[in-house]
Amino acid sequence: MSYDAVIIGTPVWNRNISAPTRTYIHQNADCLKQVAFFCIGDGGRAEKVLHEMAALCEKQPIGSLNVRTEDVVSEKCNQEVRRFVDQIRAKLITFLDYGSESGRHAHQQSLANEWAMILETNSALLRGKSPRE
Repeated sequence: MSYDAVIIGTPVWNRNISAPTRTYIHQNADCLKQVAFFCIGDGGRAEKVLHEMAALCEKQPIGSLNVRTEDVVSEKCNQEVRRFVDQIRAKLITFLDYGSESGRHAHQQSLANEWAMILETNSALLRGKSPRE
């Protein structure tokens, strides 16, 4: 199956990418067109983890987010999650809109809206909320 973009997240384990996430990236890097990354952890190594993920994919992300565990629990990260979602949404709309005829453009806009809805759901889940709250 092929996707226009994939969002990959990882907890920071012992200052590194989690082993399952590293394995996923190794197995799928060639298939990934666009990527966005997020990581959750308490250490100060999150930026290193995000750069490592980009290096493993050999792609620059269309968005990235580093969230501290305590900020997820206290919901202090809500604004950061919103910016992450908006950053990805803007890049996807740009990626999908390449000057085609109006019918194709409408379809592309529809796809971008679907991505936005998926991102909204995932951002709610990242905050530990039901998507409908």
